[in-house]
Amino acid sequence: MNNVALVELNNSHSECIYSQVLFLNGEVKNIHLILHPGLEQLTDYKIKGLKRFFISPLNSISNRIRSYLQIRKYILANEIDTIIFNTTTGRFVRELLFFLPKGKNYVGSIHDGRKLVNSSTQKAISRKVKKYFTLNDYVTDYLVRNKITNIKFQSYYPIFFPEIETEKLDKNDSEFWIIIPGKVEQKRRNYFSLIETLSGTNLPSQIKFILLGPSKHFNGDGEVLTQAINNAGLNNNFIIFDNFLSDKVYYSYLKNADMIMPLVEPGNEFYETYKYSQITGAYNIAFGFKIPLLYHEDLSVIGDLKKFGIAYKKESLVKLLQELYEDRANIKALIESIGSEHKFSESYQRKSYLDFIYE
Repeated sequence: MNNVALVELNNSHSECIYSQVLFLNGEVKNIHLILHPGLEQLTDYKIKGLKRFFISPLNSISNRIRSYLQIRKYILANEIDTIIFNTTTGRFVRELLFFLPKGKNYVGSIHDGRKLVNSSTQKAISRKVKKYFTLNDYVTDYLVRNKITNIKFQSYYPIFFPEIETEKLDKNDSEFWIIIPGKVEQKRRNYFSLIETLSGTNLPSQIKFILLGPSKHFNGDGEVLTQAINNAGLNNNFIIFDNFLSDKVYYSYLKNADMIMPLVEPGNEFYETYKYSQITGAYNIAFGFKIPLLYHEDLSVIGDLKKFGIAYKKESLVKLLQELYEDRANIKALIESIGSEHKFSESYQRKSYLDFIYE
């Protein structure tokens, strides 16, 4: 285990990088991060000896070729023998692999298992990348059911996060906070359906849904969602943010959460994908911060949700919320269960991750 490069060509999936650095740290000679420049602040982990190389923009053919050659030169100059792709899909990865030398140990994470089933670009990538990580056991099960051959795959859980200073939030003991993480986009989560379900129910103001992500962005639905919340008389039950949150504020809300709600339901554009072949980041946030999940009953096919969460039916959600608010014994039991789960331990995840890379 000598020199390892962890590569992310896009300005995304930074939430998966820290766990891998944590697993590799102390186990390999040198860790190199080869990253999109947009990830500079998000990957400033203050880990001794961690090296970072930021690529040039990939916004034209000439710039891409220049960047690919720079990456090749960096890998050869630093005698990197193992290259791990944090995101192993898309034409940028396919093109880069054409420039990278043979004889290296190529491993990658696949965020949507369907890519390994029906993507021609993925087939080209798999000529060099023969081992893939999924981000949950149920995605691995999906690949097994689809009889994927000629490559190896195994799950790992990126559920570890850097220590971030938090701040004291104005939450009293009687309040019950349900976090819905992620950018506010109706196409990903059924916000308006939730508002319709809660409307006219006299839900206690102490039960609050916190939409933990920016609502006003290119694909955001913040303005119409805020109007819908106000029209339904639920403004005391929702907290919504216009812009991206600082890590300090983001982590502060998570550390005060009572439950995590993925808000993935039938009728959602990405519902089938999230049910079978791709996780939503809400799952790993829940496991990492030891927060029980509140999920739609149709997702009970996902083993981790069934074991570490509470299922709801739309027609009885309000009744369930009242029960959970008044009696939190089930939530406390689930917190203990998540905390004692062996596969969520750092030691287990590190060994599993490293064994798969170097088998």
